[in-house]
Amino acid sequence: MAAFSSLDPGVVANAARPGRFRPGRTPLHPGYFLESRFLRPAQISQDALARALGISRRRVNELVRGRRAFTPDTALRLGRYFHTDPALWMVMQSVWDVHQAWRRADGSY
Repeated sequence: MAAFSSLDPGVVANAARPGRFRPGRTPLHPGYFLESRFLRPAQISQDALARALGISRRRVNELVRGRRAFTPDTALRLGRYFHTDPALWMVMQSVWDVHQAWRRADGSY
């Protein structure tokens, strides 16, 4: 079990601040955040994370590549493993989803 209690709150705030949606700026996908702020610094492989979380390596890979959405189940598992608030992952996913919806709507709202 990895501990990331020293994660800079500013990084989290900038990555997942619900009131800060800016159509011109693409937010971080939570999978990129997972890889760049948790997996790489701790030298945890996707395979090792999958085993630790009890999920498939394919699921982890799709999350990291931005091809799968973070679910409450995934958020809970990551929260337990990394000692983070599961809401972090869900807020980041929500911000990502709103941005993608805005792009699909061609910025018309």
